[in-house]
Amino acid sequence: MKWCVGRTLLVSLILWFALGLSTVTALETVWDWSEHSKILPTYCKHRQRGLEGAALYPHLKPIWKHIHHYCAALYGVFKAQVTIEAQAKQRWLNESNDNFKYMAKRCRLSECVIYPELYTYWGIVFRERGNIKEAVSAFEKAIRAKPDYDKAYAELAALFLALDKIDRAVEILKKGLKKKPTSHRLKRMLKKLGSPQRTERLEKSEATVSH
Repeated sequence: MKWCVGRTLLVSLILWFALGLSTVTALETVWDWSEHSKILPTYCKHRQRGLEGAALYPHLKPIWKHIHHYCAALYGVFKAQVTIEAQAKQRWLNESNDNFKYMAKRCRLSECVIYPELYTYWGIVFRERGNIKEAVSAFEKAIRAKPDYDKAYAELAALFLALDKIDRAVEILKKGLKKKPTSHRLKRMLKKLGSPQRTERLEKSEATVSH
């Protein structure tokens, strides 16, 4: 009888440990504030500690109680970009998209300082999911909100490069440099691409060689 009770307890303990481990693993896959906030903006770490952290970020006051959704959305973007397995990557993108959608309803242009950044990163999610029209729209919203935000131009140009529309990418990079001439990011991208005329000459020369 004692042996049966002992065996039952042992089995229960093993099951409890296994279930607990799977729960921890599942939570880690989705979100672990202590670790994941290290690669995110500092306000994400402070938001973890509660609503009182708002005093440190007065510019975020209108959306402070919701900002953890934005932090989770950002982490989803970063995680998706380094995830190789297709299904896992899609899960991160889907979760990120849901959190961006939540934040977009609460982040209005007139009072939300992260508006340009939000739509730029949301545009990356759309791009990675193959939603090209939505991605272009998101990047353009970011640019309209902050015309000198070079990351939005860079990501929009990257989208057109992926579509093999080099001329359009160059046009966007040049437009961005007019608004922010000091952007090293845009200068580097433009330098790698060269001018549209150079690209056209290269294509013609390659065609001549092939004939």
